[in-house]
Amino acid sequence: MQHTLKRLARTLLALLFLPLAVAFSSCQKNDEEPDDPVSPIVGTWSTQSDNIWDDLTCIVFRANGTGIYAENYNSVEGKLDIDNFSYTYDENTRIITLIFTDGGDFETEVYTGVTVTDEQITGFYENDYEHLISLKRVHGPRASFYCEPVEYIETNDALGFPIYYLPGDAGTYHFHIRSYTLWHEYIPPVTVLSVENDPNYDPISCTVSGLNPSTLTVNASANNSGKEKSHGLDLKIANSDYSASFNGIIFLHQKTQEAGGNNGGNSGSDSTEPQWGKVTANIAAYSGYPDDSYVDWVDGQTDQVDYVYYPSTGKYYVYGGIFCSDNTANGGKGIRYEAKQGYNSIQIDGGADYYYLGDRRINYRWEVYLRVTLP
Repeated sequence: MQHTLKRLARTLLALLFLPLAVAFSSCQKNDEEPDDPVSPIVGTWSTQSDNIWDDLTCIVFRANGTGIYAENYNSVEGKLDIDNFSYTYDENTRIITLIFTDGGDFETEVYTGVTVTDEQITGFYENDYEHLISLKRVHGPRASFYCEPVEYIETNDALGFPIYYLPGDAGTYHFHIRSYTLWHEYIPPVTVLSVENDPNYDPISCTVSGLNPSTLTVNASANNSGKEKSHGLDLKIANSDYSASFNGIIFLHQKTQEAGGNNGGNSGSDSTEPQWGKVTANIAAYSGYPDDSYVDWVDGQTDQVDYVYYPSTGKYYVYGGIFCSDNTANGGKGIRYEAKQGYNSIQIDGGADYYYLGDRRINYRWEVYLRVTLP
């Protein structure tokens, strides 16, 4: 609050210089009405550990009452788990309440006995005085990423980081790389700038395209070397002004090609009649909304789908089955899609949607894929 004498002096000056009042009204208003003070909780905060291998959690509190909860944000292998929230902070009761949306429902986390200093937030989770939280202020923007295979790929994270297993046959595989900026103020968004083979591992052909999500494409040759191969792909992530950057790695493991592997299959048949069959398909789905209940449900489902091969043209087709966008088409087989012999990943459903975070509308896309190997 301004001192009374100072306010009186400015009033007298305004009367003396009335002809100039209009010209300087906007500047005068800014001088007399400073911005509201920013809550001390606004900022970017992180858990701490003396062990460099420990996964850390970053919590971002923006001035507009929204934030980001990012687990494993320091993991270089794409293990990031991220959620958006809105929050309230009562300095009098010393309570922080985080409000997460989950398929239209709300889930809250409450921290009590909160103490906020310039460099640290401490408190207790849900009045559990044995569960002390401690966050240190982060003094610069952070970047991180999440890696998600598009096609079905066997994955193992028993070593504490994901390894993606490729079959021994030749094939093309795609990964969505979603990049995130962890900072409480606006800075240019991050994206994948490049992908290169790590010299410590077997080389493999790979490219990256798109902004966010970026698509990492891996072209694997048939592995007939008689031994399994290990691949490491180094990712460089940054924004346009390099205020936030991150280097990550994706681990791939290619099995050996099985004896008598794919050598033409049905294409060598003498018959000219269409050859029909059924095959088990795996469903993979992803969404830009982390709590998309339909995508969570359909991801990982299986289905028996129809396929057909035409020897006269060498063409394969597969039907989308019960999870495609029109499962009543073609007598209940679903929409027909052009395919190829061997492994296929075909988008069978998807679209654009949105959700609200407070009064902020956030747009996102969702996609459903059919993963199937045709004999």
